[in-house]
Amino acid sequence: MISEPQLADLIRQESQQKARRYFQLALRYAVLGSQPAILVCMGGAATGKSTLAASLSDELGLAILNSDRIRKQQAGIDPFYRLPESERWLLYDQAVTQNVYQEMGSRGLREALQTGAVILDATYRDQDNLENLQRICPKKNVRLFVIQTEAPIELIRQRLKQRETQPSVSDLRISDYVPGQFEITYAIEEYVKNGLKVNTHGLTRDTIDQEIIPWLIQQAHPALPVALQSRPS
Repeated sequence: MISEPQLADLIRQESQQKARRYFQLALRYAVLGSQPAILVCMGGAATGKSTLAASLSDELGLAILNSDRIRKQQAGIDPFYRLPESERWLLYDQAVTQNVYQEMGSRGLREALQTGAVILDATYRDQDNLENLQRICPKKNVRLFVIQTEAPIELIRQRLKQRETQPSVSDLRISDYVPGQFEITYAIEEYVKNGLKVNTHGLTRDTIDQEIIPWLIQQAHPALPVALQSRPS
């Protein structure tokens, strides 16, 4: 049986959670507008796209679809299991990768139409996958926002070293990294209407507040005066 103090604590927690959900919905509308939206966090290896996606998910109350998780789900293996090098190529075969991006795009469109918005977390090293998404979204009345993360090579190496001792759904490690091989080699603005590049060398919180939120508001509400195109307080 629940005591009165425990019941009061549960009610307080539920009220806090409800208030947070309302805040997330209000912020989401202010930032993304009322039209269904897909927010892509993309970039080269260890440039901070997944960390950024997680922070935006927490900020806006959005689900995340991660390409590495989908890849391993389709293969029937644990997301945090790293296949031996001799078998790893099976996961990253071109046909497999193409199927992963098609599945992620389809799920993303469904989620955006059902819940209002979703985050896609993936490298998008092949510009065709991004171009396909940009072509399909307007047909479904879904807005597409693309954020490409970048980082100094020293920071990339540091993050890859940390993966050696921390759980990660990504299979790439410092021993696999070759500068130039895992970066984005095309200009996203040539393939999408709403694209932004951010460098993740600083605090994620600052990047979101100072760069991403103002940019999203500007894209979603272009008629809004510049003075109002900042994070709602």
